[in-house]
Amino acid sequence: MKKLLQLFAASLLVSAVSLPSYAEMPVPPILAKAVSESSTYGLLKTLLSEDPLRFTLQHRINGGDPLPIETIEIPLKEIKENPLVFLRAIKENFSKHVEKLEKPVQLDTELEFLLSAEAEQLLGKLPTLSIKSTKESEESSKSYLEIPAYRREGLIDWKGLTAQLTLTENLKTLSLNFAGLLFEDKKLSASLSLGESSFSGEFNANKTPTKMDLSLPMLQVHKLAYLLNVHDLSAKLTTNQSSKDLKLGHLKFKVGHLDVSRDKSKYSFDGLVAKADGEEGQSGVINYTLHSQIDTMTLKDVSGVSFVENWEIRNLDEEALAELQTTARENRRQIKHPKTIIGTMLDKLREVLPKLAAKSPEIALTELTVKTPNGNAVQSNASVTLNKKATSLSEALEVQGAFSISKDWTKRILAKITFYTMLKDFGDMQLSEDDLAFLKQQAEAASEQQISVFVGLKWLVDMGNDNYKIVAAFKDNKLNVNGVEMPLSFIK
Repeated sequence: MKKLLQLFAASLLVSAVSLPSYAEMPVPPILAKAVSESSTYGLLKTLLSEDPLRFTLQHRINGGDPLPIETIEIPLKEIKENPLVFLRAIKENFSKHVEKLEKPVQLDTELEFLLSAEAEQLLGKLPTLSIKSTKESEESSKSYLEIPAYRREGLIDWKGLTAQLTLTENLKTLSLNFAGLLFEDKKLSASLSLGESSFSGEFNANKTPTKMDLSLPMLQVHKLAYLLNVHDLSAKLTTNQSSKDLKLGHLKFKVGHLDVSRDKSKYSFDGLVAKADGEEGQSGVINYTLHSQIDTMTLKDVSGVSFVENWEIRNLDEEALAELQTTARENRRQIKHPKTIIGTMLDKLREVLPKLAAKSPEIALTELTVKTPNGNAVQSNASVTLNKKATSLSEALEVQGAFSISKDWTKRILAKITFYTMLKDFGDMQLSEDDLAFLKQQAEAASEQQISVFVGLKWLVDMGNDNYKIVAAFKDNKLNVNGVEMPLSFIK
């Protein structure tokens, strides 16, 4: 069992670090010309240039005369390795001016970016940032940041941003109010629009969030024939600490409306909700509950569909999770490369796996319901348990589940699968509408034959009420489907 789990972890790592390099793929000349002439290309070229980031700071202490202007330069390599180096440089500069002064002390600062000639030609003069900071004691301070509105015709319309940061010995609070943004590129027929938004958060001494609240009333992305609309997006996170210093989160994510369209095809979703909660159980275990729902979905050829899903993850060892969380926190503090973080976390996971398996962890799908205007299309529940007394993965694994699906949806799903399988046989050949209609008829006929075969083999049970049912269980190296034992000679 241990070797199989290690092999699985290693395969995840290989997959993560072996993605193809799309940067080396050839670009069609027509597309290359359109992109090279676009304002987006110019902006990206400017942002990704090898020029260092240069900016000036000018301070006033306790309302006095302005101090001499200071110029700060940060090599691009340092920013790529750690984008937060920009904030660190500002903090170090502030500390230099106030560390020896009597507290409280106030520092008013203007920050101005120094652009290259090419960047300034594209962006013009960027607005001056205003920062007001008060150092109340060695342990506490407050800062207020304002980025004024900025507009560049045909490229960007930035409505402005304000931020407030409060620091104490054990707590950091941050609030952002964003007035909105419009980015457009007429050459590429692309635009991004973001409405007035806000964010607030509290972070402990380890920089771990204890509270977060995000509100985004409107987001729209348009690219040629594609259009994405998001309305009333919000997210809330609160955390508490277990008896063994494990941080447990309570997350709620909501989207009032989301739709995606391309040409004549449109998909829309209303009332999206996702929730996750972690709770401390008895005998040193942690339990999680996950919930998601969609009040109404409109897909390509189906409308008025709703969806509800509930999961429970039980009996996770608290000490093992605390060790994983500590490793993740250390990775954040050291700001390692993503590949290094993945490797470190997988190594730690392999180390604590025996602890995780010691209390027979279980994952259960307690509810999966898909409803249409005609009634329930899908209903399901299932559970997977890892038996701590087993000596191999196949012996440790216990799975059981029940699945009910309407006959109409069974036929629809099999017909879709069969249609796209048939379509692959034609490769890049352009088929007429009549050809596609004929293929769909063939796929529907084939799906009915497949259903008859599945019923005959007892893979599907006809419930006589417009539904098929599947009941499956796997235990002690044996798979039972609808009362029939299936041979599993390939599992050892």
